[in-house]
Amino acid sequence: MKIAVVHGMNQYREGFDLDVPYYLGKWTSALHGAGLPWSEIEVRPAYYAHLLQEPGAQGGELPDDAEAVFAALLSPWVPQLDATGSQGPLTYPARLGLSLLAEHVNLSERGVEAILRRFASEVAAFLRVEGQFTPKSLIIDTVAEAIAGADVVVAHSLGSVVAYETLWAHRLDVPLLVTVGSPLALPQAVFPRLTPAPVGGAGARPPGVRQWSNLADVGDFVAVPPKGVSKSFSGVFEDVQGVIGPLAWHGLEHYLGSRALAGILSRWGAANPGTS
Repeated sequence: MKIAVVHGMNQYREGFDLDVPYYLGKWTSALHGAGLPWSEIEVRPAYYAHLLQEPGAQGGELPDDAEAVFAALLSPWVPQLDATGSQGPLTYPARLGLSLLAEHVNLSERGVEAILRRFASEVAAFLRVEGQFTPKSLIIDTVAEAIAGADVVVAHSLGSVVAYETLWAHRLDVPLLVTVGSPLALPQAVFPRLTPAPVGGAGARPPGVRQWSNLADVGDFVAVPPKGVSKSFSGVFEDVQGVIGPLAWHGLEHYLGSRALAGILSRWGAANPGTS
């Protein structure tokens, strides 16, 4: 079974050409650790993190589009928070939301803020269609080449947004798409900015995808709103919420090694024995 894995945010390190075999080993081990029934699994890393690195970019304040993503992730915790984007120090509502979220996932505020800012920065960079740094087209073509011919595409976090747009752009035949920890339905900052744009307030399963399953840990604050994927997109076969592990609310390896994902793949494999 050929399983293409489209990673999420913060996967870049210096010497990205070495990252592909590194992640291949990690992701293959995680899938085998889930106790999948197939004797042979071929994992294909759809790696694009190096393409999200803006040349000459400096740290500091987020651009407006990234601030909007950051605020949207906090808005479930503080509904009155304006998710239109604002630069500068965190407002009181945003700080309150960050405090509540940090308590929920048992991490420090500083740690959660760093995760959200990194995520927001990379999501905004991919979704951007104008400006000096717009890597979307190159990322889509790179990911399309990696996932072409796969039996299963597992797309995590930001990778679910990348995979969704890639599958629409290239109309690839994919027997099973599994989005995990997905922010596809995130209001204001992600959902309305997808390409193709939602029609009548709804997105749709990419035309070459035969079955689309979504999986989210109940504590995954990136996969918001709860059950948002099945509510916002037509053609979703199942939208599974579960617990992928203690304090393992968003990590890709935890999703790959989870019983919940193994169950989705096992049920699909039983219904499609020719691919196992």
